[in-house]
Amino acid sequence: MKVLFISLVVLIFSSCHKNQNRVQPDISIYDTITLDTVQTKLSKVIAETSGLALIDSTFWTHNDSGGEPALYEFDPYSGSVLRTVFFNGAENNDWEDITTDSTYVYVGNFG
Repeated sequence: MKVLFISLVVLIFSSCHKNQNRVQPDISIYDTITLDTVQTKLSKVIAETSGLALIDSTFWTHNDSGGEPALYEFDPYSGSVLRTVFFNGAENNDWEDITTDSTYVYVGNFG
C-alpha cells in the first residue's frame, strides 16, 4: 500500500463565464439504491476516527490529531481492529481525511 501525505489541499472551482450554447442533459431517470445500516462500537484503539475509506473491500480509518501515525483496518460489524499500518517518520498532528486512487492512499494532514 503506497501512501502520500498531503499537507494542504485547496480546490477552487470557478466558472468565469456561461456557455450559452451548452446543451443540458436530460436527467429524468433516477436510480434507487438500498443501504445497509450497521451500528457498532469501534475499538478503543480508534479513539477519534476522522476519515473513512473503502480499500479493496475493507474499511480503513485513522485517528485525528495526536494519535499514532497509523491506519486501521477494522471490521464494520464488530468494530475490532483487524490490521494496523504504522508510518515511520510521519506525525499525526491533524489527520482529517483519507481517500484513494488506483495507485495511492492519500491522508489529509491539515493541522
